[in-house]
Amino acid sequence: MEKNMQNLLNYFPEFEGSITSKQFEYAQQLINKRINLDLAFAKVAEIAGFTPEEYISLEYGEVSVPSEQYEAALFRLEQFEQKNRKSKNNSN
Repeated sequence: MEKNMQNLLNYFPEFEGSITSKQFEYAQQLINKRINLDLAFAKVAEIAGFTPEEYISLEYGEVSVPSEQYEAALFRLEQFEQKNRKSKNNSN
């Protein structure tokens, strides 16, 4: 674990379970995908197959949400990204 994160956990030990969860890792990946796709939050939620309210739980890294839902959202966003990449390459 990186030093800054460890320092943070020293002050807020109650967050350790959340920050070290698989859901937290998935949440970071989802946020990065949304930023890289440069799409509105609602559009990313739609592509991922969730309502905006459901999707925000994913980006928050809610541990109550099963890992499979994170994986499904990431899979759909990756498919969308690949499809767009192919479209751009074919138009050039």
